[in-house]
Amino acid sequence: MTFNIITNIVKGLGLQRDAELLKALIESAGHTVDLTGIDIAAPWKIDASQTPTFHDVNIFIEVICQPIPPASENWFIPNSEWYIPEYESGFSRMDRVLCKTRDGLNIWSSRVGAKASYIGFEATDFFKPWIIREKKFFHLLGNSTS
Repeated sequence: MTFNIITNIVKGLGLQRDAELLKALIESAGHTVDLTGIDIAAPWKIDASQTPTFHDVNIFIEVICQPIPPASENWFIPNSEWYIPEYESGFSRMDRVLCKTRDGLNIWSSRVGAKASYIGFEATDFFKPWIIREKKFFHLLGNSTS
């Protein structure tokens, strides 16, 4: 299968790391993956001058751009705190909503029902037995203004 991961990959921060991790995971399963970067000034717009390539699946991480590149299916991995009204015009074309956290699954299931699935995307050390599990976190200085 062919996948197209679409997100803001121009800053080298969280979304780019998410996209690169997801790309490596999908490729390790034997699939082909392209990364499509979006314009950070208008993250719901994709460069219309690019010749769209058909993919089996588009995966949108945090953003839903327009026009939506051609694909058999469109999947959305939301960061709920960054969901903006401009994404609504493309949201109706999403076939799956893949949630990184259980809280996200609760939020999106109430909106899209069975289209929402939990994928877990919470930490790279999740299965390391020497890491002590605590129900707390501290997020320090990404590039977010929130």
